[in-house]
Amino acid sequence: MTMTIHDYIKKHHLELWRRVDWPARSLYSDALPSFLVDSRESGSRAAFEIYSDKDCTHFVSLNLTHGLFRIVHMDLVVIASDWNSIESHYEVSKALGLT
Repeated sequence: MTMTIHDYIKKHHLELWRRVDWPARSLYSDALPSFLVDSRESGSRAAFEIYSDKDCTHFVSLNLTHGLFRIVHMDLVVIASDWNSIESHYEVSKALGLT
């Protein structure tokens, strides 16, 4: 069984939390934690969709411009994955030892 990032968002019941262009166009834009936006190419613009659970402790940030995503868990400690390709498919059964 394979899973895409969109399958992951659906499985964990994450809903769209913010749509943003980064860097922000004005000082009055919503403030975002830096780990939710990909700042590797400083100065370049990127469009993001950020999905969250109702408690705002589980996030998926999609960099739509560069086709990347990051998963973030934010409880007492922030745990963030590397930026990965949105086009990736993950073999769930192998990761869970179900084969």
